Order: sequence, then C-alpha cells, then structure tokens
Amino acid sequence: MILTIGFIIVWDIFDRGEYYSVHIPEKEFAEFYGHRDWNEQQKAYKKNFGKDEWKFPREEVAKAKIYRNAFLTSRITSETLSENETEEIITFFNNPENFSFRETTWAVTESDYIFRFFDQNDTQIGKIWLSTDDTWMTKSRPFSPNMKYGSLSETGAKEILELIKRIQRK
Repeated sequence: MILTIGFIIVWDIFDRGEYYSVHIPEKEFAEFYGHRDWNEQQKAYKKNFGKDEWKFPREEVAKAKIYRNAFLTSRITSETLSENETEEIITFFNNPENFSFRETTWAVTESDYIFRFFDQNDTQIGKIWLSTDDTWMTKSRPFSPNMKYGSLSETGAKEILELIKRIQRK
C-alpha cells in the first residue's frame, strides 16, 4: 500500500514537471543557440517567426487538454478543449505579439496550468507550462521561436486569461 502511494506521488511529480534531459536537434541548436550575444539570438528568433518548420507543436494536433498544475489532482480535473478552443490556443502560442523578449527565472513546477497536445494516436506531441503570476512565463516542448523567451506580453497575458476563463466556463 505504501509503495503504491509512493509510486503515485512520484508519477504525479514527474508527470507535471520536466525531470528529463531534452535533446536539442542540431539544426535547432545552430539556428537559435549558437550566437555570440542576445541581440544576435533575438534576430534569429525574429527571422523565424511564423515559419511552419518552427511552429508549435510542429505536428498535426487532434486534441488538446488543459490541466491545473495541482498536486495529485491535475489529471483528474483536466478539461478537453473543443476543436475551436484547440485552434485558438495553438494560434495564440504561435503569435509572437503575445510574447516579449523579457526573461525571468522560474521553474515549471511554479506553473499554474499545463496544456498538453495530442496527435490522432493520442500520443502527446506538445506541452506548455503557463504561470499566471507576476512573471507570466511559459515553457514549451517542443520549442518555438514564436514564444520568444517565454514571457507573455501585456496583451498576451490578458488574452490568455480570457481564453482560460472561457474554457473553464463550459
């Protein structure tokens, strides 16, 4: 019994966080990370805004879900987004106007919401952590330059809150 409870707790912590090494493909590394300074890196991001190759989540999405990042209850309280909501969320996260190049330090464990994106086979193909506190930070897997360094702009923060409120009113 104790072993089962321990397993559930560990599974939940790993499910909601990012406790694994992420391989950055060579092409992505060369395009976005091999620069001398932040200005050159920002130019590389801007040059790639909107390019299909780098759009989140880089695959066809069949469905999306939103989860409250809450200990042991995230999966239970998740909500599946409608087709329109899924499209709206993907469009939001691929719009560079919703983000700024401001960077703050935070951990995905501090996020309030987790969005998960799935393909036709119900395999997770993308994940976004969102913090709605003063930092307004996001982190995505896979990476997209459209989200800049992950900080929402003032406009983006307002819009995502409205989207979340609409989704949760269903």
